[in-house]
Amino acid sequence: MGIEMINQFKPWFVMTLVEQMKVEKIGYTDGVDQYFLDKADEDQKEIIALETVEDQLGIFAGISDDYQVEMLKETLDVSQDQYKEELDQMLELYTQGDKKGLLDLLMVEEEESNPDAEAYMTALNDDRNYNMAEQIQEFLESGEEQTYFVIVGALHLTLEPHIGSILEKQGFEVERVQE
Repeated sequence: MGIEMINQFKPWFVMTLVEQMKVEKIGYTDGVDQYFLDKADEDQKEIIALETVEDQLGIFAGISDDYQVEMLKETLDVSQDQYKEELDQMLELYTQGDKKGLLDLLMVEEEESNPDAEAYMTALNDDRNYNMAEQIQEFLESGEEQTYFVIVGALHLTLEPHIGSILEKQGFEVERVQE
């Protein structure tokens, strides 16, 4: 892709492209979510999205251009080998159920407060978690004899306020199941 084309995009979009290329180079072409979406499709099961692509992309709408550039620079500064190592470590910590280790890896404490970073994390995590938890609560309280299988990213189950803690505050019992 030429620089002329890249210059047409916002920095957050270029960052997303770079991360996607890194993931594909490692060999992670389909995530857990895609695996289960394909299975649901094969079994002709209804799929109910907790959020739309527009919802997800809208997270970036409120981020300043300066912060987008900062995030892009950080993405470009991480080598392919380092990215693979961090991704492998993240998967291992999640599989082990090591929430603290996962948060330590994913959340780097900044020396001074950054309003852009805080706004981004609120939009990325908190706002989305409250929205998803509300929808899950509606499933649980619908009175229908249905079974729902919900898939969300690891951060939505670890960083407070996470979906589980929000549901617990609403009186639901939440249990991590691991095999």
